[in-house]
Amino acid sequence: MKIKFWGVRGSYPVPGVQTNKFGGNTPCIEVRLDNGQLIIIDAGTGVRGLGLDLMENGFGKGQGKASILITHTHWDHIQGLPFFKPAFVSGNEFTIYARASHHENLKQVFAFQNNACYSPTPFADMKASMNFVETDAEQKFRVGDALVKTVKLNHPNTAIGYRIEADDKVFACITDTAPFEDVLIGDQFIPTPPKSVSAEDERLLAELQFKLNTVIENADLMVYDTFFQVNEYMKNPHWGHSTPEHGLDLCKECDVDRLALFHHAPSNTDEILESMQTHYRKTGGDLHVDVMVATEGQEVAL
Repeated sequence: MKIKFWGVRGSYPVPGVQTNKFGGNTPCIEVRLDNGQLIIIDAGTGVRGLGLDLMENGFGKGQGKASILITHTHWDHIQGLPFFKPAFVSGNEFTIYARASHHENLKQVFAFQNNACYSPTPFADMKASMNFVETDAEQKFRVGDALVKTVKLNHPNTAIGYRIEADDKVFACITDTAPFEDVLIGDQFIPTPPKSVSAEDERLLAELQFKLNTVIENADLMVYDTFFQVNEYMKNPHWGHSTPEHGLDLCKECDVDRLALFHHAPSNTDEILESMQTHYRKTGGDLHVDVMVATEGQEVAL
């Protein structure tokens, strides 16, 4: 199994001279199994570059097939889909998995950003086969030769994490989430941090933590939301994002071999991320965890 990062940034894209090294595109990860099967996680602006690459490898002739796993439909995780060139080629096949919405049909959620108010290209112009599958936050299903498990995360409107088992390897993608300690985040954004956690919320948070641990256990690589530094998180525990320290705690507790810091804050310049890379490689080494800062174009073989 091989992993390639096409977009590593959270919230919104930040192109420019201060983000050239690590990249400014929003989330998109390519997972390629040994048999060539393609799984894509999230369709942020990074999916545009992936699409151009795929056009040179069968998708340009309408001979491509891929599954797209969406962690959640906040805009930074789907905003690249209208610019994903293989979706406009007849003959290509895409199955898009995302958590069921209580408010709208899943296809409508994705098609809405192609509305004429926002885009000159209607969703109907996507000539590829686009099959939408609604998933639950706690589910197990097969995607070709891969076994996929989902887990509910602690994020406004609920994000889901994915565990992919294939080729005798395990890849876990856990973004976006806050730790399961300071606040239980539901479907609505909490405008201010709560002053305390109720006993019932503590119980639910512990339950979520247990389920997350089972999903990431013994992973060869975990991609984890490290949007905040600790001092930033303490001010914003209700935003639904986490820290490198918490990612390392999870790796140590669940026997995860490698950790990729991911979903970088827009304000984290290359200089800041280089400093983080130096610090957390050392910290991770002390814990026997191989730490990397996810970088656009980076490939990792498991």
